[in-house]
Amino acid sequence: MCLGGFRQRVRTTDAGHNLAGRTSTATLPNLGEFPEWFVPNETSSLTVSQTSTVPAMFDIGAGAGDPDLASSAPGAGPLCASTASVTYAPPGAVVTPGQWVAGAAGCGPYTGPGAAGTATDSLSIQAKAFDPTITAPLGDYNLTAINPQATPAMTVLQPGDSIVVPVTITPSGTAGSVVRGTLYIDALVGGLLPVGQASGLLPTGQISGVEMAALPYEYTIG
Repeated sequence: MCLGGFRQRVRTTDAGHNLAGRTSTATLPNLGEFPEWFVPNETSSLTVSQTSTVPAMFDIGAGAGDPDLASSAPGAGPLCASTASVTYAPPGAVVTPGQWVAGAAGCGPYTGPGAAGTATDSLSIQAKAFDPTITAPLGDYNLTAINPQATPAMTVLQPGDSIVVPVTITPSGTAGSVVRGTLYIDALVGGLLPVGQASGLLPTGQISGVEMAALPYEYTIG
């Protein structure tokens, strides 16, 4: 387990984020190009949209295998089209955190090789906002979902280990304002540790974020 996630939410509404992916465009027929994204904890819904130069569709799923979702074209037209999308808003407003992968595919049947083209996918989420006024030495791995240049340090904890992490809040706002929020402490777990964030590569293997604690707080800006 790697510990490295601190974020807070002040407003009652979620914030929209476009996630950074390993790649967003696949060549059709698809011979193994699959965009990947890391979906952070506290995500309530996600939408994947695809545009393609030939009729196509896609499916998307969490790295852990559930759920597995299929796209649909807009309106009452055929299943495959130049645009396709799917929205996932599960009961309880809790999307499976961690790795998500999409796979674009052209539509047959074909009498020969599949039609040549490209498909571009993007993923957006509704999730609790990241607050830049909170900092910690470990940083926040969840932040790499929207900023690939984020460089969390994190700490590997073995069974029975513990750690004390200082958290700094730098108030910003009108004097006398009361700020309320929740500090989430997250861990990253999986068969393989994350590598290559600085170069724009997402982790390999099945990885997921785990919310360890949610600590409410309140302060008045002096």
